[in-house]
Amino acid sequence: MWEQQVSLSDLDWHGHVNNARMIAWIQDSWNDLLSPGEGVAPSFAAVSHEARYSVPLPYCASVGIHTVVTEIRRSRVTGTAKITDGGVVHAQITTSWVAFDVEARCARAVTEAERENLGRHYVPAEEAEAT
Repeated sequence: MWEQQVSLSDLDWHGHVNNARMIAWIQDSWNDLLSPGEGVAPSFAAVSHEARYSVPLPYCASVGIHTVVTEIRRSRVTGTAKITDGGVVHAQITTSWVAFDVEARCARAVTEAERENLGRHYVPAEEAEAT
């Protein structure tokens, strides 16, 4: 579970956390899963986000972000992140990432080490939806 501090600058003029901020938060939570090591940037690029916002998120000290991997393919990884506060799911965001070769500037295969790391966070998609 990733803990995200909520800042006043995250709020929109309605006093709720802006949806774009929630997308940024889940991208940060994914970086922990995709990174090959502490302080090393992951070589994955987000290619799609599908967001479902269920309840506006008012200002609070922090929220939990639970991120799971639901699919690992040759070069693509998909997963779901839920933003919660006190047991209430405020948003569920499904993201697809493509492994990226920075030097060659193109997609690459997910390595065995990455598969092993991501596999520790794997949950079947149906199960991720239900929880």
